[in-house]
Amino acid sequence: MKIFCLVLLVAVLVVGVGCQSNYNRMSLVNYANAEKPEELFQNFSQSFFAGSPGGEYEILLTTSEPISKDGGKVLRQVVFVTTLWNPIPGKTYAESSQINAKIIYLVEIADCPGGAVIQQSGKKVICYKGSGFVSSQTNRTGQVLTGRIEQALLEPVLKGTHYRLGRFALSGNFRATRNRAAVGEFKITGGARN
Repeated sequence: MKIFCLVLLVAVLVVGVGCQSNYNRMSLVNYANAEKPEELFQNFSQSFFAGSPGGEYEILLTTSEPISKDGGKVLRQVVFVTTLWNPIPGKTYAESSQINAKIIYLVEIADCPGGAVIQQSGKKVICYKGSGFVSSQTNRTGQVLTGRIEQALLEPVLKGTHYRLGRFALSGNFRATRNRAAVGEFKITGGARN
């Protein structure tokens, strides 16, 4: 019986380690066609965070991929989360309607060679904004933030547009490393102001 329990414990640990590979993979349930919601997934290759003395966090998830054969244009997607307060596990009463974060989701096309954004020449930047509930905690060193966007509802900033991705629900796990410079650069370049 002890051997069976040991084997079961090892199997649970292996499955648990395998599940951790789902970090920085977000689920988007697209409600552009409300009668037929569509679930999409997006992986983010980079994730950073900065913390404030009050315990609030700014979390940045980004990914870029070429969209032309010559690599001249890049599709970039960004999720920027600002928590307003943080729940304390086991102490903060939680319910599905709570909101503790504002969220921006950007989809943009950029020129690859110089990294310059095509904004000056009519670049398409689609900006979604919304709010949701985010839970997270840092590791012992405070250098890694692990958490989950439980449920967030976002919609296009420009009303009356007919983007393929309309109003959508965003959720997923993230693991971000502390990098105040990366978060600050995103804020300075105007991404967080869209």
